[in-house]
Amino acid sequence: MERKRENHILVIEDEQDIRESIVDILMLEGYSVASAENGARGLEEISKRKPDLILCDIMMPDLDGFEVMKQIKILFPRYEIPLVYITALSERKDFRFAMNLGAEDFITKPFTVDELLTSVTVRLEKAKSFEYRISQELDKIEAEIQRRLESFSQKQKQQEQELSEMNLVKGELELKLSLKEQEFLAEALNMVDLSNMLQNLERTINSELERIDITEREKKTFNLLKNRIRSRTMFHNSRSIFQIVFDKTYPHFSSRLMAVYPKVSPTEITIACALAMDLSTDNLANLLNILPESIRKTKYRLKQRLELKKDDNLVEYLKQFKMEAI
Repeated sequence: MERKRENHILVIEDEQDIRESIVDILMLEGYSVASAENGARGLEEISKRKPDLILCDIMMPDLDGFEVMKQIKILFPRYEIPLVYITALSERKDFRFAMNLGAEDFITKPFTVDELLTSVTVRLEKAKSFEYRISQELDKIEAEIQRRLESFSQKQKQQEQELSEMNLVKGELELKLSLKEQEFLAEALNMVDLSNMLQNLERTINSELERIDITEREKKTFNLLKNRIRSRTMFHNSRSIFQIVFDKTYPHFSSRLMAVYPKVSPTEITIACALAMDLSTDNLANLLNILPESIRKTKYRLKQRLELKKDDNLVEYLKQFKMEAI
């Protein structure tokens, strides 16, 4: 019979009749199955081949099902293996204790073939579903980040070469710089969009972590995915991304602005850079992840920091300052 996506299941059960019966049922359904007559042998089987699911009895001599779960966490910390207990116990405290250890489900003896297969199918599909979905999303984002980084690097080198070869009058230089600004501004905003996608994905994971019914296994997996997102440090801060792109294009603007106006804050510097690129209030709000009203207040404060008069045009002043800083 065809394997069911090559899922490998380990059955740990000390009662031979029950163990053999479970193995026969699962093999007839097309699963790859290994079995162990006690907890110690079960741990040996896991070390040989990582199962996609473990079915484990609780009441076993020497090493019971609870101890098996504890040993799995100690001996195989990198493995994320869903475990379903097979038990004759019915006391609520035993169920709660097992769930706290990280168990995914219970099959209570005596059980039917349908009950066994339903539990196995649901647990395997659930394990694959949330891990696959989030990992795929991260893979796509990381691939796009890599593509944009390569594109940005290539355009940066091209711009540096073109600027070094320019020997034109001021009007022609301004025209070429304007075209380059549009290209780099689009690239910066695209990278900001990627940053926002990562932050939205992290918010989704945080929401899942707050679920009341979350298992220890799910919690560990989601935390690993969060760490994977946070490893993309540069893409975790939209403001930093924009500032990096702008400073590479106009390396002297920010430093000259801070030298002339030392009271200007880092956030105000970024807003000044964005205004010099003619970014709208809505784009600025998206860039800094704050309300448009806060941008308007900061623009008013920035105008005071730059000692401009009431009728002076802040954007035009910053554009002129940018050209002088080249």
